[in-house]
Amino acid sequence: MTTVIVVISILLQLSAAAWAIRLIRYTGRRAAWYLISVALTLMAVRRIVSLLVLMNMVPAPASVINEYIGFVISMFMFIGVLFIEGYFRHAAEADREVREREHLFHRLFESGGEGNLLIDNGVFIDCNRRALDMLGIASTADLVGRDPSAISPPTQPDGELSDVKARRMIERGLTEGSIRFEWTHTRGDGSLLPVDVVLTAIPLHGRTILHTSWRDISARRRAEHALQESLQTSEDIIRSMPSGLLVFQFDVATGQFLLTGGNGEAERMTGIRIADSRGMTLDDLRKDWPRLGTTDNLREVIRTGEVYHLDPFDYDNGKIKAVFRITVFRLPALRLVIAFEDITAQRRREESIRLSEERHRSLIETMGQGVVCQDADGRIISSNPAGERILGLTFDQMSGRTSKDTRWRTVREDGSEFPGEMHPAMVALRTGQPVHDVLMGVFNPTLESTRWIVVDSVPLFRPGERKPYQVYTTFADITELKKAEAENRSLNAELEDRVKQRTAELQYTNQELEAFTYSISHDLQAPVRAIDGFSRALAERCGNDLTPDAMRYIEYLKVSAAKMQDLIEALLMLSRMGRSPVQTVLVEPTAIVRDVLQALQPELEGRRVDIQIDPLPPFMADPILMKQVFQNLLSNAIKFTARTDHARIQVGCNESGPSRVYFVRDNGVGFDPQHAERLFGVFQRLHREEEFKGTGVGLAIVQRIIRRHSGWIWAEASPGEGATFFFHLHGQGQMQEVAA
Repeated sequence: MTTVIVVISILLQLSAAAWAIRLIRYTGRRAAWYLISVALTLMAVRRIVSLLVLMNMVPAPASVINEYIGFVISMFMFIGVLFIEGYFRHAAEADREVREREHLFHRLFESGGEGNLLIDNGVFIDCNRRALDMLGIASTADLVGRDPSAISPPTQPDGELSDVKARRMIERGLTEGSIRFEWTHTRGDGSLLPVDVVLTAIPLHGRTILHTSWRDISARRRAEHALQESLQTSEDIIRSMPSGLLVFQFDVATGQFLLTGGNGEAERMTGIRIADSRGMTLDDLRKDWPRLGTTDNLREVIRTGEVYHLDPFDYDNGKIKAVFRITVFRLPALRLVIAFEDITAQRRREESIRLSEERHRSLIETMGQGVVCQDADGRIISSNPAGERILGLTFDQMSGRTSKDTRWRTVREDGSEFPGEMHPAMVALRTGQPVHDVLMGVFNPTLESTRWIVVDSVPLFRPGERKPYQVYTTFADITELKKAEAENRSLNAELEDRVKQRTAELQYTNQELEAFTYSISHDLQAPVRAIDGFSRALAERCGNDLTPDAMRYIEYLKVSAAKMQDLIEALLMLSRMGRSPVQTVLVEPTAIVRDVLQALQPELEGRRVDIQIDPLPPFMADPILMKQVFQNLLSNAIKFTARTDHARIQVGCNESGPSRVYFVRDNGVGFDPQHAERLFGVFQRLHREEEFKGTGVGLAIVQRIIRRHSGWIWAEASPGEGATFFFHLHGQGQMQEVAA
């Protein structure tokens, strides 16, 4: 039994030694395993020796050898155990370090604002929570096993197919080790997700996988789009600006400013063709435009954003001659604008203003009126020589005074004091309104007398302000004029007395003349009637006894008596025109003309006469007197067209604004216009009585009636071409309103 146990122990020890030798292949502690395998082998040898001694197959001394073998075995086992303990301790440390690194990698993989994904054989094998949130996918299982093109639109923004580009990027990542590019994915809701991708190759257990890091660049894309819109808006504004604008891009690499655009005004002002000059540096343009500012100054504009102004300068290259002012300012995206403003016209205006101011100053200095300028508080800040002469003070004496200063000693026309606060300058400053034609007296200390002046004050305003900052006061010395006016008033009073006296005398004379005319006309009627009556009686009773010559003489007496009677009646009518009062009412002249023509109808019988009555506006007048006017004028027109085969008579009115001129026109015999003034005299005739009968008083009556209406009458004619009589009544503008 003992022998069997020993044999089994030997077999187990040999097997253990064989396994120890196999472990050498898998561990790094080879020396320890060699020692253990040797110790196990020696233990097996020792058991064999012990078995041989037990079976009396070897001599007894072999037991000593067996003890030595046991000692060696113990030494090898002790050293081996020490080595094994160190191995397992280092192995435990290495395992802990691996677990810590795995934990750190997992934390890095899961944390952060970037999406992290792993790709193996072209498909996703893992991802973090951020990547799922970015894609809008619920779980990792919904992503694992899918290739990048499966969660992307069919084509990328550059036009390349997503599946083709995905394979190309994966091959590049495996080949180059690390690449960076932009990609557009599709979220779970169908919206697009632009990302910045970093693809890195990672060796793992003999193969290579790809780590993908995503950064959401949606905000950057929006910013770029907004920037692009801003740039486009800037371009549109630049093209529409009235100033000349050149746009430059700052090149960070070279530090140069490159021309990128501009507007038509810049081309017109500078002669630079934008299309042909794109890409030119600012240094190239300075050859023709040396005043464009230094590069350092322009870089400072890019850095600080402050606006840079250059002094105006004259430019003349033989083709363009102008005065320019240049302003430089910054645009987004390191762009710079140089603005050209052609101020040639402004310079001319400024020069014109300067010359105008000089002329104005010279005019003020030389004008006869006094001029003072006062500030917002009413203090005098300037004056002209005429003002100093009129006021009797030098500028130094009046400088700083206000109009309220009692030293002025101003008075009103009635002799009372003129309050300083009521001075036109103070009123203009207080109200902001100009004050004109204020009369006052001011004491002149040089002349030691009061000078009378007419004052005008005009406030001045700065743009956008409502309170005056200055007031200009002008004043004219009218002292001599007032003296002359006083003399004139005295003379006028004397003249008025004389006029009243002469008017009374004239009125008395006229009244006496009218009374005499009426008396003579009235007293002559009885003798004329007696002559006519006795002539008729003589012819009737003694006609048979009288000779033919006597009968002819009697006929002459009858005709002369009738003519005398007509003259007397005309004189009576003329006399009545001066005595009868004017009863003014609204008159319809058309109705009056028709009534007159109706009364004159017997004179038209057997004649070819065309009478035209134009629209006649109503007027204010005495209807009876105006009927006499039309009666006389139309009667004359009918009479003086008697020898015309086809007579034409027109009654009308010429209107020019509120003024109206009525007329009666005919195509009769007319008259010489040199004698037109004689027409309206009493007993004045331009034709012989044998040609046209009449008394010579009718037009005189018309003139007197028109004058009693404060109007006037005149005539125009040519011999053989007819005549036109015009008359105008005073105040017809008011008459028109009454008629309306």
